[in-house]
Amino acid sequence: MIDLHFFEQIIASLPDALLLIDKEGYVTYLNPVAQEMLGSSLSQIQGKKVEHLFPQSKDLQARIKTTLKTGHSFTLRENEWTNPLLRHTYVLEFNLEPLHTAEGQICGARLLCRDLSPLKKMEEDLKVADRLGVMGTIASGLAHEIKNPLGGIKGAAQMMLRAKPKEEWVEYLQMIVKETERVNELLVELLNFASPKKITLKQLNLNQLLEEVLCLEEQAAKANHIKVLRFYDPSLPDILGDENQLKQVFLNLIKNAREALGDVPGGKIEVRTRLFTEYQLKTEKGQAVRLIEIAIKDEGCGMEDEVLKRLFSPFFSTKKRGSGLGLAISHRIITEHQGFIQVESAPNRGTVFKVFLRAAS
Repeated sequence: MIDLHFFEQIIASLPDALLLIDKEGYVTYLNPVAQEMLGSSLSQIQGKKVEHLFPQSKDLQARIKTTLKTGHSFTLRENEWTNPLLRHTYVLEFNLEPLHTAEGQICGARLLCRDLSPLKKMEEDLKVADRLGVMGTIASGLAHEIKNPLGGIKGAAQMMLRAKPKEEWVEYLQMIVKETERVNELLVELLNFASPKKITLKQLNLNQLLEEVLCLEEQAAKANHIKVLRFYDPSLPDILGDENQLKQVFLNLIKNAREALGDVPGGKIEVRTRLFTEYQLKTEKGQAVRLIEIAIKDEGCGMEDEVLKRLFSPFFSTKKRGSGLGLAISHRIITEHQGFIQVESAPNRGTVFKVFLRAAS
């Protein structure tokens, strides 16, 4: 005897969104994943035409009509769809199959929606990591080639200053020394990016590490009338990380948040930590790894989409005197810790940097 409850459990546990459609194109069933994706319950959706759920996907609407009429199956890959209620954009793969009666007549269709967004995000992260690796190799060679003649220029200018030159030359010679020192600092950053130090992992209390970083930045924040709000999860497990390199990452992100606020009085920076429960990473051995999320949010000017696309590229900066290496180095450090960074931003709506690191156990 067929256990229908057993089959219902299997359908409910599918990782993809499943919709069943009758012969007229009306939705008759949604599994829990579909309800979550659509932001509506079965009772709210049942009896609505499927085309009303995906009005942006004209190709899908045409394929559904064809399937219900001819029985053909279709797969539509990488379709962007935005939930108007949740304002969340998905990259979906649609798999459409006809349903038949015992007599072989078409009685509806099955629509399976697979969310490719995490996979696409991972692909983008890998592309960034590969690009940073190539840039690092090039940068290392350039930095070494530039350092030697730069040292010679600085040394010659200093010797001329010691020789008591004409008064009108002194200002220019001092400028040469100052600018060569600035370029040398940039080269040091470049070499740190191109030839990173090997990370040394040890067990760390993340909340404590963040507090030490905030102590370094808080005085500068107060001077600009900026409040730093802490929302630490006290039950966080420890992480395995390189203390100095992670401090470098968070110091850079908090400094960026402070600078994004400028001199706006009453500005706020929020620093939050929590155990990330939406999904878990798997190791090569198939073991689940818990993730910890660190979110650094500011109420600053925000960023345009074009800026977001180039954010982690070496030498890209929106600051007048920025080297454009801070975020590139931060991205590399987090990648080496087998974590990742996400950014959410919009003009005049502030920015949130989210860093995800592996829990120690």
